[in-house]
Amino acid sequence: MRVLSFLAMPLTIYRDRIDAELDMTAGSILQSADVAMQALFNARTKGIATERNHSANVIAPKADVAAAVGIKGAYDLDDPSQLSLACAEFLISPNARPEISTPPLPKPYVVMPNF
Repeated sequence: MRVLSFLAMPLTIYRDRIDAELDMTAGSILQSADVAMQALFNARTKGIATERNHSANVIAPKADVAAAVGIKGAYDLDDPSQLSLACAEFLISPNARPEISTPPLPKPYVVMPNF
């Protein structure tokens, strides 16, 4: 994952040199981190049941989430933002999840100029 500071213009000239140095000196560390990440992912997802029935993909958001972001009905899992909300709801413990109390943003009001 690229370090955010390399996106700043003055540091971009060093990016390729640092990437090359990382490939030469940290290859084994990066490879072991990748293996550990895959093992952790497999361990965390092993207990999740697999389902091929389409009705299993109909997931309703919690009422406060739906009201805050304006979702009507179930999550649209083809929409990346709604998919990330559904995943966050799944991963955050209900005991640690705060209640959303802010009202949703108003719909944008567009005024078309008369020419």
